Amino acid sequence: MVSLQVQDCTCHSGGKVKQHQHRYSQDQQGNGRWIDYAIKYSPSNWEPSAGVAGSYDIRASTSKTKHKGYIGQYVYVPTSKNGKINIKITYGHRRIAGTPSVSVYPAGLSITPTTATDTRSYALTLTY
Repeated sequence: MVSLQVQDCTCHSGGKVKQHQHRYSQDQQGNGRWIDYAIKYSPSNWEPSAGVAGSYDIRASTSKTKHKGYIGQYVYVPTSKNGKINIKITYGHRRIAGTPSVSVYPAGLSITPTTATDTRSYALTLTY
């Protein structure tokens, strides 16, 4: 999941986020021919003054495949004022792994899935 956090802005109205979009693209052969998948105009999650998020699953791929994602959120400030907007961008990637186990009686093999989410945050300040 990618989330964009903007404080003190007019980016929602009537309980809904406005002017948001996110998408996922894939270059299956690693040759520069990107395929854009459905653009989503509503966030997967949001909280006023806390953030807007877009999430998408990475599609099955080969070792040559390249992936990229995009999230966009318009932010408005009064034209009569100047100042700074602090933006926090957080990227999260979920890993899924399996742990095999073998039982003696009745004989069987099972794989227990485990998940972990790696996140990284970035800070950005816009001056207007």
